[in-house]
Amino acid sequence: MRKIKRMKAEDRKRKIIEIAIKLALKRGYMNITRNGVAKSLKVSPSLITYYWSIKDLKNIVVKFALKTELLEIISQALSVNDPLVDNLPLRLKKKVSKFLNS
Repeated sequence: MRKIKRMKAEDRKRKIIEIAIKLALKRGYMNITRNGVAKSLKVSPSLITYYWSIKDLKNIVVKFALKTELLEIISQALSVNDPLVDNLPLRLKKKVSKFLNS
């Protein structure tokens, strides 16, 4: 694996998002932290906030979850009343409900 510090900016951003999604799935959406992402990538936390605030990074994760229907992250966003999931389509609400009840 190439060191993240030597990657191009777009590749670096993509890797940060990938790690944030993995952390959301592993530890929970609300537990995505700048230090957690940085530690996973073995970089300084300031590199994470160079691109996004932690709130913006969480929003990116939720938007990705909505686009790809990652029900685990969507259900976590619903549980904390994240505004990004306020107008969730009925079809997706049913899927999340089914996911939670399984």
